Amino acid sequence: MSTGPAVPQFIVIPRTGIQMCRRVPLRHIDLLPDAAKQTIWNAALKVGVTPLGAPAPGKLASLVGTRNKGPTANIMLPLVAKYACCDDDIETTGWLACDESNAAFFRLVKIGTSFYVDLMIDTQSGGGSMVSNRIPCIVSHGTALLKREQEICNFFVEDFTKPRTVVGTLAIDYGNSGCAVIFCPDDAVPGSARAMALPTPFDIAESAESADSMGAGAILKSMMFTLWAPESELTPPWVVYGNRAESLIGKEDPLITSLYAPKKYVRDWPEHLKSLEPTTRFRGVLGQRDGLFPKRMFVQFGIDQLLELVLAALANPNRSSVSPDMYPQVRKLFLTYPLTWRDAELKLFKKMFSEASARLFQQDDEVQRQFTVELVCSEPVAVATYAIWEHLYYYFSYGDKGENLRTPSLASSTLGNLTGEPRLRVLVVDIGGGSTDIALLETHWDVVAAEDDIEHVDVTFQQTEWSRFNRAGDRISHFLATAIYEYMRNRYKITESLDFEVQATNPGFTLERKRATVSQIMKFAEQAKTVMVATGQPWRLTTEDEDILKDAFGAVISPPEDGAAETLPSLEFSMPVLQKWAEMDRRSKATNGEPGFMDIFVYLSELAAQCRRQQREINLVILSGRTTRLPFVRKFACEALGVPWHRIRTVGDLLPDGLKTSDHADMDKLAVVYGGHLFRNGGPIRFAFSAPIQAEHFQRVIGIVSDTPGMTKIGKVFVSPGDPAPRTITLKLPANGRIRIGQAFRLDAEVEMIGILQNATGEEKEIDVDIIADFQVAMKRSKKSEGVNYTEWVSGGASDIRDNFNDTGRIDGEPEGFIRDIVMSNQEEWM
Repeated sequence: MSTGPAVPQFIVIPRTGIQMCRRVPLRHIDLLPDAAKQTIWNAALKVGVTPLGAPAPGKLASLVGTRNKGPTANIMLPLVAKYACCDDDIETTGWLACDESNAAFFRLVKIGTSFYVDLMIDTQSGGGSMVSNRIPCIVSHGTALLKREQEICNFFVEDFTKPRTVVGTLAIDYGNSGCAVIFCPDDAVPGSARAMALPTPFDIAESAESADSMGAGAILKSMMFTLWAPESELTPPWVVYGNRAESLIGKEDPLITSLYAPKKYVRDWPEHLKSLEPTTRFRGVLGQRDGLFPKRMFVQFGIDQLLELVLAALANPNRSSVSPDMYPQVRKLFLTYPLTWRDAELKLFKKMFSEASARLFQQDDEVQRQFTVELVCSEPVAVATYAIWEHLYYYFSYGDKGENLRTPSLASSTLGNLTGEPRLRVLVVDIGGGSTDIALLETHWDVVAAEDDIEHVDVTFQQTEWSRFNRAGDRISHFLATAIYEYMRNRYKITESLDFEVQATNPGFTLERKRATVSQIMKFAEQAKTVMVATGQPWRLTTEDEDILKDAFGAVISPPEDGAAETLPSLEFSMPVLQKWAEMDRRSKATNGEPGFMDIFVYLSELAAQCRRQQREINLVILSGRTTRLPFVRKFACEALGVPWHRIRTVGDLLPDGLKTSDHADMDKLAVVYGGHLFRNGGPIRFAFSAPIQAEHFQRVIGIVSDTPGMTKIGKVFVSPGDPAPRTITLKLPANGRIRIGQAFRLDAEVEMIGILQNATGEEKEIDVDIIADFQVAMKRSKKSEGVNYTEWVSGGASDIRDNFNDTGRIDGEPEGFIRDIVMSNQEEWM
């Protein structure tokens, strides 16, 4: 028996994603004679694969079947060498595979005279998913006749019951722009659970990260990029999330499957609309499957990957532990969801997370019996929950038996209800990246004495008004991106389109280069917003930044003539310029009836007018989402609502400094996941959500949408405010014609689309339509409705899901030139 140090072992749990452990000390190697250590190092160095030695993306597939048998024949090895989240500016041998088939890899690292090892293993398939399996990491050296093997370390796959288990709940905000997750142990103090950092195995290495590319924060960017597309449907692909995905989309093969804003593809497509479902190829940096696949399938891959990252982060949070810190037992999984999703999308969303949970979570029998996936509340309700909980919990804790919450309630007075009654009328305006959700909530609470004489607070929300706009923060980014492109186009005489589907006249301006250019433009657009908000000062494109853009455009630029560069304008954005662009973005004939950014506030103005007519005072307005950091958003809301400035709060300034936590700077995004968590884990503050008020009468004008020179309006009226609900009407639909149905506060107010009737036949059709509520219309299916489809209007259009600039390269198509006309109208102020 050896008396020296044992070979280190990296213990992993199956189905916890791709696990990494870095800088594992190799004491048994350090104690070897110097000559023996050097022999091992040289042998590993000879076959190890480094990022510089990894083949170019397009050549990865050619490695399949071309290598000799053995560890170096592992087709995944070049992927690991090029993309694994490990430092490359240190002395290392490069990556080695444990064998030709298992996704288990290692590399030796030398720091001073000491040896370490970095480890990586996929626990979803192959040997990494088999309990009690041991995979050795071996370096072979010597000659064919005197071959020797040195075990560096090994992987061991342990059963999930062996590590410490922690039973709790998981809350997830799966957003289009970012995801956030909270795991809350059952024994946690209310409000103590924090949003998790979710490092990924393919993050940008720490040594290479810049301030604007840092990963492993509490918000994981939702964009996805496919590294490996296995041929077998039974083998999960490797998907990259976050900042690394964003950087790879702009650099790698443009044919590789990637998704921006994946949640927009969570949509149920009934059989008669199946042909409209968006599809894409399935191609990775390595591997490809034949044919086209629904984009929703890739959303499912992303959901699986998200849960894998959660399990990996809980088991090995810093990627530095050789054994699991714990294994979570998830009793409940709480999801928030978009405000206006239909029942079909809600059921599909729940199903996708349920199926992913069944594949990945390993539960004790008792926990498994309790496990459910629950759609707890919409995203605006989650924001309100977070804000209300923080205040009520504070006042409840500092008052005897909840006296601060009873009439006259100090809590309600501080939040805008000066009557002191335990109720609030809260308006949430959640401006995300691609859409804006608006909800008016009646909030009421009671202090309840339980049988054990311990008081708690029952809070009830009831939604009385709600709406969604497919305009939000991305629109502001697109103004800036258009201006950057116009600046470069004018300065360097660029004539090429960035549209990915338009063939460039210059063969050097490839699709790959277009993607890189679009990615860089958007990076600077987001940077401009961030700087202007943080400093209050203008943002200027520096010479270094301009050089980056010139490199991205490449051969399509024409340098200014000698001496002309000094006289050409520079590029500088200020907050007044950005505000002016936003004010000009309104629905009109020029936009083909599509809403602009300012139509959010037109709707708020109409809503406030209706509340005043009904004598329903809005006590508190909560602005959430990162776009609300722009100061003019609060100004627009104040003017539209006619509400005092102090009653309009961003999530960031709702709480006093004493209640702010370390992640408060990101609370405008994290409020959704915290609210979803607190809705079910609020301790003595207990939330419930009454069904939205199903009025006996309509509150809106509903009818056929018609276009006018100034805006879209209701033409033929089906129902008016005060008419009894529901109602069935009969319509005549022309041959091959369509009818748009919409609603508005008043007959002369702007219209919000509800749905579209499309007659695909060559004959006139007479159909029956049920108008159920202000936002709900359904077509009666019968013999006479054959050939007619009714499609509900959802974010992005009725049957079309709008892609953004990153997806298509089309930044100015609603209609062509509309955004350019806005930004160029005051070009002397920024260029």
